Amino acid sequence: MGTHRAAVCTALEGPDCVTTRHVPNVEASPGTVRVAVRAAGVNYPDYLLTRGQYQLKLDPPFTPGMEVAGVVAECGPPTEGSTPWPIGTPVIAWTPGGGFAEQVVVSSDAVFPLPEPFSHAEGAAFTVAARTAYHALVERGGLQTGERLLVLGATGGVGFAAVQLAKLLGAQVVAVGSDDAKLAAVTAAGAGHVRVSMWYSTPSGETLLRKRFDSWRGEAGISSWDSPAARFPPSKPIVFCSRVFR
Repeated sequence: MGTHRAAVCTALEGPDCVTTRHVPNVEASPGTVRVAVRAAGVNYPDYLLTRGQYQLKLDPPFTPGMEVAGVVAECGPPTEGSTPWPIGTPVIAWTPGGGFAEQVVVSSDAVFPLPEPFSHAEGAAFTVAARTAYHALVERGGLQTGERLLVLGATGGVGFAAVQLAKLLGAQVVAVGSDDAKLAAVTAAGAGHVRVSMWYSTPSGETLLRKRFDSWRGEAGISSWDSPAARFPPSKPIVFCSRVFR
């Protein structure tokens, strides 16, 4: 089967312990697809994995990488309910690990067509952030048209995706971040109100953000701040907090 290159974590001491190695190719087993990787997304959990601090614990050596874009190189024998993928199909895929490599084998159910407007790089950066935002806002939060949403950490991957998704759902978005340049992109993505705040994950930072939020809420039409969530007028109930986005 030959070999391919992969970024392998050799010790749980952080990214400095990730090195490029040649590893054996793996054939696609029943119900799986082997993807020739053209781009891989980098997410904060990948960093945590290299330190053994993520909820998924992997023993070295292992290859991080949770989302990729590329083309189908091989499709394993079908199983009941699995999706056959023609060789050469442009796809995006998510995986618990192994994405930082020239190829990766994933479940056929974790493979999706690469949207036509997307480059491989855009596709590789889409799955984790967009799925997380969708799960939070739609599946758990039930965000509705006309409701107001406060997004803390709006300049991060999931926060930015949440702003875009909320706008598409017809919500009004208040975005908080720590960088003016990044917040300009958030405004372009659909946030109606943006504010700069210091890091707020500490008690002192949350207290300062609470005070600043109280000064913003009149302009944004928000009724109250109920830490750690922002609660909006009773006629438009929505509860969201920064911890959802991290």
